[in-house]
Amino acid sequence: MLAILLLAASALPLSAAGLSGRYEGIGAGAGMSLVLNETGERIEGAFRPREGLEYRLSGERSAKGAEGSLIIGGKASAAFFHLEKRPLGVQFLFIPSNAKGLPDIASAREYSFLNEDARKASSPDYRPAPQAPVDVVRFVDRYTEWSPRDVARQYAALPDDMRALILLYDYASVDVIWRICRSGPPNDVFPQAALDELLDRQTADCREILRLVKDVQDKKHFGEFLRRAKFEMQLVRSTVQCARGRMPQARCADVSAIGGPLILRWQDATVLLGGAAKGEAAVTAPPADLPPDMSDDASAGTEEVRGQVLVPLSRPSLSEVESSGSVPPADRPDGAGAAGREVETPGADMRTTLSAPLPLARPRR
Repeated sequence: MLAILLLAASALPLSAAGLSGRYEGIGAGAGMSLVLNETGERIEGAFRPREGLEYRLSGERSAKGAEGSLIIGGKASAAFFHLEKRPLGVQFLFIPSNAKGLPDIASAREYSFLNEDARKASSPDYRPAPQAPVDVVRFVDRYTEWSPRDVARQYAALPDDMRALILLYDYASVDVIWRICRSGPPNDVFPQAALDELLDRQTADCREILRLVKDVQDKKHFGEFLRRAKFEMQLVRSTVQCARGRMPQARCADVSAIGGPLILRWQDATVLLGGAAKGEAAVTAPPADLPPDMSDDASAGTEEVRGQVLVPLSRPSLSEVESSGSVPPADRPDGAGAAGREVETPGADMRTTLSAPLPLARPRR
């Protein structure tokens, strides 16, 4: 069957020129990567189906594409491949070998790959990120406008405590993880150590997270997921500004009262995306935006922040927060009614004692 397949492909006159390059998997191949290098009639390269696994690709060009063997760990013909050129990439047929080392056509799987240059050309909305590392506030404000590689590069350059702060929030961290996973890590801008840290609290790898996101997108619920991620990123931004003394103390108290319960109810990507695919939420929906001026630096200086920084390193336990009454009721997503608040009338100015302040240390399971 393989001989018939290859013979049929070789009978077609389409040129295979221009196969060299880097490719990213899409659809069922999301999270996979492919590198091809042409030398005369030979094709060499690498096929990476998931993190930590890489096949060495070696074969011959055909009239329409190329075919050959995939080698891993020095074992000859661990699998076979057949690929065909497409206008924006290649169609890749992965053919595992059977116990006798022959192609197992019945178990073959087909994946689509988009050329890296074509992906950039088809994504004109991406804005170039600065080459130098950016401050975490700039990262929060701009990361959704950058390409996956730029997000990965700039996130890796953030200070340890700023990365840890982002990872405290489940929707915000999964949004960052999804974007970084689209860059095909580990790679030259996001090494294995950085990937291990990023996925430390998750129960899924990049390939599974990309699959889950695609499921949410296909079911038209991704907009709500992104809205929640944006809300949590605003909390990250405000937390940093509070720690730097750039926001009024009352606003910083609001940040703590709203953000603390979200941190304590943290859930991993499989739960969040699994629920999102069904149109469900893992936690009570946050408000559409932060209270007025909470994320606006223009409010800095209207009330001087005195004394100790409002963001300590210790993390309150769930029992401590619940016993203090800091967890807001499910029907009050704005956090009103949290411990320490004194609310005279609706819309009145609120002042809060930080009985459960936001941490910077990354919690462990």
